[in-house]
Amino acid sequence: MPNVLIISKAFPPTQTVGGFRAANFVKWLPKYGWKPYVITSNSAVSSDRDVNSFENAVSEAMVVNRCGEIFDQFEFEDGGIRWTPKLIYSVRQMISKYDIDLVFHTGGPFLPMIAELFIKFEIDIPYVIDLRDPWTLRMDYTDSNGLFSILYRTVSRKLEPQIFNTANKIILNTVTMENEYLKKYPHLSTKFEVITNGFEEHSIRTKKETNDRYQIVYPGKFYGDIEPLVRSLSQFFSLYPNSRLVHFGKPDREFSQLVQAYDIEEHVDLRGYVDHSEVIYTIQQSDLGLAIGRDITQVPMKVYDYLSCNIPVVALCPAESELERFISNFPGGYVAGTDLDSFTPILQTAREEHRSQLVGHSERSGYTWRNLTQSLVDVFESTLHK
Repeated sequence: MPNVLIISKAFPPTQTVGGFRAANFVKWLPKYGWKPYVITSNSAVSSDRDVNSFENAVSEAMVVNRCGEIFDQFEFEDGGIRWTPKLIYSVRQMISKYDIDLVFHTGGPFLPMIAELFIKFEIDIPYVIDLRDPWTLRMDYTDSNGLFSILYRTVSRKLEPQIFNTANKIILNTVTMENEYLKKYPHLSTKFEVITNGFEEHSIRTKKETNDRYQIVYPGKFYGDIEPLVRSLSQFFSLYPNSRLVHFGKPDREFSQLVQAYDIEEHVDLRGYVDHSEVIYTIQQSDLGLAIGRDITQVPMKVYDYLSCNIPVVALCPAESELERFISNFPGGYVAGTDLDSFTPILQTAREEHRSQLVGHSERSGYTWRNLTQSLVDVFESTLHK
């Protein structure tokens, strides 16, 4: 069995999207004949939510090496660069000690990917990088003109092409991200592969409890001017009084105030932060999932939770975005765009059609972590035997 070294700054028990992606690959890789060894940050050990979610993934890893950061006694935003020196040392050690055949680095943060340049200079080993988010296409820290933000943007613009040119393969999270990067690096077209996020196939929708209320669920943040959104919800609730919205996540003061101002408190259930298992159960009991997208290249992780539970979805997102493309492909998908004047009619359509699912089984199965890991293994094997 070949050995793969997986680098991910986030890994269970941390509860982040990056941790989920790496953990699910680690869980399934041994089923396809690959032994996963993991390097992650020791800061990933601290978590107070749903810490047992990925025990199986951690146990599937042959070794989990949690390495620290330099100057860790200080707290400041660094884009992951303080983790890089110890990461480079750990990568060298593990490649030698465990006879690693291939390195797979998933990010962000992106600055630690500079480790690839050091390792590839010293060791001839296949190196695959995985971008969960766009890097220089949608630069972090663009809302600040502080010294770190300026340095981050400058260094990233220089590093990204070097890292891309050095990598054997570059995995991107969405088709739209691939199209954007193809415009920027057309000479690297043969290196790009798309492997989306996904869901665990054991997530089967349970029978809905006896409840006549039409339930919309949204686990996520609200962005920008949210008054038109609350106004649209108020209009919908006036048309369908036996409906409600269940929200999970950080309490939003402005949203709460607008809910009160529009006198729809009885239709809005704000539950704050809860374990992911409770979110999934509530999605299973809901009639419609709400997705809000800002970045044209991304599909929010919550959409894969909706797909897992197979409930219809309504998306508020820019035209020609990845979220629009993704949702509009499914029979139970509704796209309202960014014009909130059309949101209430779209909600009405979803309510009147009252579809029971987002998509059929065969289309849905392509997004299970089992099948996505098979795609990852295909990339590994083509890289290893090239």
